[in-house]
Amino acid sequence: MEHRVAIRHTMRYTWAMRSIRISDELFDLARDESGAMSRSIAQQLEHWAKIGAALEQADVTQEQVRRILRGDLRVRERVFMKLGLLKQVDMYLIPPEKARSAVLKAPSIESLDLA
Repeated sequence: MEHRVAIRHTMRYTWAMRSIRISDELFDLARDESGAMSRSIAQQLEHWAKIGAALEQADVTQEQVRRILRGDLRVRERVFMKLGLLKQVDMYLIPPEKARSAVLKAPSIESLDLA
Protein backbone atom coordinates (compact mmCIF):
# COMPACT_ATOMS: atom_id res chain seq x y z
CA MET A 1 0.00 0.00 0.00
CA GLU A 2 1.30 3.43 -0.87
CA HIS A 3 0.79 6.56 1.21
CA ARG A 4 0.31 10.09 -0.01
CA VAL A 5 2.11 12.81 1.90
CA ALA A 6 1.76 16.53 1.30
CA ILE A 7 5.14 18.22 0.94
CA ARG A 8 5.50 21.98 0.81
CA HIS A 9 7.95 23.75 -1.43
CA THR A 10 8.61 27.31 -2.47
CA MET A 11 7.51 28.66 -5.80
CA ARG A 12 8.53 32.30 -6.17
CA TYR A 13 7.82 33.60 -2.69
CA THR A 14 4.75 31.44 -2.05
CA TRP A 15 4.38 28.07 -0.40
CA ALA A 16 2.72 25.32 -2.39
CA MET A 17 1.68 21.87 -1.24
CA ARG A 18 2.23 18.83 -3.42
CA SER A 19 1.11 15.30 -2.85
CA ILE A 20 3.65 12.51 -3.36
CA ARG A 21 3.46 8.72 -3.08
CA ILE A 22 5.85 6.95 -0.76
CA SER A 23 6.27 3.33 0.25
CA ASP A 24 4.83 1.84 3.43
CA GLU A 25 8.35 1.32 4.74
CA LEU A 26 9.36 4.98 4.31
CA PHE A 27 6.03 6.16 5.70
CA ASP A 28 6.45 3.98 8.82
CA LEU A 29 10.04 5.18 9.32
CA ALA A 30 8.99 8.81 8.96
CA ARG A 31 5.99 8.34 11.26
CA ASP A 32 8.12 6.73 13.99
CA GLU A 33 10.92 9.28 13.74
CA SER A 34 8.56 12.26 13.44
CA GLY A 35 6.91 11.31 16.73
CA ALA A 36 10.27 11.08 18.46
CA MET A 37 11.38 14.44 17.03
CA SER A 38 8.06 16.31 17.48
CA ARG A 39 7.64 16.86 13.75
CA SER A 40 4.85 16.04 11.36
CA ILE A 41 5.48 13.21 8.90
CA ALA A 42 5.86 15.76 6.10
CA GLN A 43 8.33 17.81 8.17
CA GLN A 44 10.34 14.67 8.88
CA LEU A 45 10.51 13.78 5.18
CA GLU A 46 11.54 17.36 4.36
CA HIS A 47 14.23 17.19 7.04
CA TRP A 48 15.64 13.98 5.58
CA ALA A 49 15.49 15.45 2.07
CA LYS A 50 17.46 18.53 3.16
CA ILE A 51 20.12 16.36 4.78
CA GLY A 52 20.35 14.21 1.65
CA ALA A 53 20.58 17.27 -0.59
CA ALA A 54 23.36 18.76 1.55
CA LEU A 55 25.32 15.49 1.45
CA GLU A 56 24.91 15.22 -2.33
CA GLN A 57 25.97 18.86 -2.75
CA ALA A 58 29.19 18.02 -0.87
CA ASP A 59 29.72 14.86 -2.99
CA VAL A 60 29.31 12.56 0.01
CA THR A 61 28.44 9.07 -1.21
CA GLN A 62 26.05 6.53 0.29
CA GLU A 63 29.04 4.28 0.93
CA GLN A 64 30.76 7.02 2.93
CA VAL A 65 27.61 7.49 5.01
CA ARG A 66 27.39 3.72 5.62
CA ARG A 67 31.05 3.59 6.68
CA ILE A 68 30.59 6.53 9.06
CA LEU A 69 27.56 4.84 10.63
CA ARG A 70 29.64 1.67 11.08
CA GLY A 71 32.24 3.72 12.98
CA ASP A 72 34.93 4.39 10.34
CA LEU A 73 36.66 7.41 11.88
CA ARG A 74 38.91 8.08 8.88
CA VAL A 75 35.95 8.43 6.54
CA ARG A 76 34.13 10.54 9.13
CA GLU A 77 37.09 12.92 9.38
CA ARG A 78 37.38 13.22 5.58
CA VAL A 79 33.66 13.91 5.19
CA PHE A 80 33.65 16.40 8.08
CA MET A 81 36.56 18.23 6.43
CA LYS A 82 34.74 18.18 3.08
CA LEU A 83 31.64 19.67 4.75
CA GLY A 84 33.72 22.33 6.49
CA LEU A 85 32.87 20.98 9.95
CA LEU A 86 36.46 20.10 10.74
CA LYS A 87 39.86 21.47 9.79
CA GLN A 88 42.95 19.33 9.40
CA VAL A 89 44.59 21.18 12.27
CA ASP A 90 41.71 20.03 14.52
CA MET A 91 42.96 16.45 14.14
CA TYR A 92 46.54 17.11 15.25
CA LEU A 93 47.56 15.39 18.48
CA ILE A 94 49.79 18.34 19.41
CA PRO A 95 48.70 21.84 18.39
CA PRO A 96 51.12 23.35 15.82
CA GLU A 97 52.06 26.31 18.04
CA LYS A 98 53.16 23.95 20.82
CA ALA A 99 54.99 21.69 18.37
CA ARG A 100 56.93 24.66 16.96
CA SER A 101 58.10 25.75 20.39
CA ALA A 102 58.97 22.24 21.59
CA VAL A 103 62.59 21.31 22.14
CA LEU A 104 63.47 17.71 21.49
CA LYS A 105 66.06 16.18 23.75
CA ALA A 106 67.62 12.79 23.24
CA PRO A 107 69.74 10.95 25.77
CA SER A 108 73.47 11.30 25.28
CA ILE A 109 75.32 8.41 23.70
CA GLU A 110 77.32 7.97 26.88
CA SER A 111 74.18 7.41 28.92
CA LEU A 112 73.04 4.55 26.69
CA ASP A 113 74.04 1.01 27.60
CA LEU A 114 75.00 -0.33 24.19
CA ALA A 115 77.01 -3.30 25.41
